[in-house]
Amino acid sequence: MVFEDDGKIKGHIAYSPMKDENGNIIGLALGPVGVLPAYQGEKIGSQLITEANKKAYDKGYDTIFVLCDPKYYTRFGFKLAKSMNWATKLDPAGEHFMVITKKPAPVNKQNVEYCSAFERGMQRVPGKAE
Repeated sequence: MVFEDDGKIKGHIAYSPMKDENGNIIGLALGPVGVLPAYQGEKIGSQLITEANKKAYDKGYDTIFVLCDPKYYTRFGFKLAKSMNWATKLDPAGEHFMVITKKPAPVNKQNVEYCSAFERGMQRVPGKAE
């Protein structure tokens, strides 16, 4: 989804499938979301997140995950996923993995996986700044 104004694309948001350990799609992963530097601070990112989440719900997805800064994403209703028994290997401590869902939390811890392209992008490159 893009944010367009006066024929200019100013921001975008993307989602990818999230799978359980058996490979079943159980929701969506939000990200990336980006806004061109000249338009940051205009709440374009917030509008994209709000509207795209609504569209995801309308299409039948009831769970959305994000690997992010918790201070920012709580404003949209996201909670730490570990508090709802979800985990990902990309954030073993669970300090940045968040979820918003319309269904009850799993009773037992459930590991979820990002699509392989996302996971490859999150791998650290040896010798590079982190």
